[in-house]
Amino acid sequence: MERKDKQFCLLVLAAGKGTRMRSKTPKVLQTILEEPLLYYPLSASIDAGITNISVMVGFEGEKVQSWLDGSFPSVKVLWQREQLGTGHAAKLAMSWWREYQNVMVLAGDTPLITAQTLKFFAEHHLYSGNKCTLLSFDLPDPTGYGRVIRD
Repeated sequence: MERKDKQFCLLVLAAGKGTRMRSKTPKVLQTILEEPLLYYPLSASIDAGITNISVMVGFEGEKVQSWLDGSFPSVKVLWQREQLGTGHAAKLAMSWWREYQNVMVLAGDTPLITAQTLKFFAEHHLYSGNKCTLLSFDLPDPTGYGRVIRD
C-alpha cells in the first residue's frame, strides 16, 4: 500500500542571485506586502497539503536559511554551493527526493502561485498517470521569461 505522505514532495529553488533585482538581498528575500517572495509559494504549498518540502539555497544562503528557520522550521534546507543551474540543483536534491513517488519543483520567486493551482496540478498529474507534468502560462508579451513552445 502506498503511503500518502510519500506520494509528493516539493523542491523549491531559491539559490539564485537575482541579479536583475539589483540588490545585495537574495531575490527570494525581497519583500512584497511585508513578506519575502519565498513566503508565498511555501504558504501555498502548505495550504495545498504538501508537507514534504525542501528549499535549495545558495547565494546568501545563510540569510535564507535563517529566515526559513524562523518562519518555516519544518522545511528542510538543501545547499547548492555553486550555482550551476536548475538541473544541477535538482540533481543535488536527488538524495532527498529519491524516497518520494513524485517530486514537484517550484521556483522560489512565484508569489502568485495558489494552493488551488498546486492541488489541481498534483491531482492532474496523479490522475493522468504521467511520468512528468509541466505547468506553464501564456502571456501576451513573455519578454523576460523562459519559453515553453507548445504544439
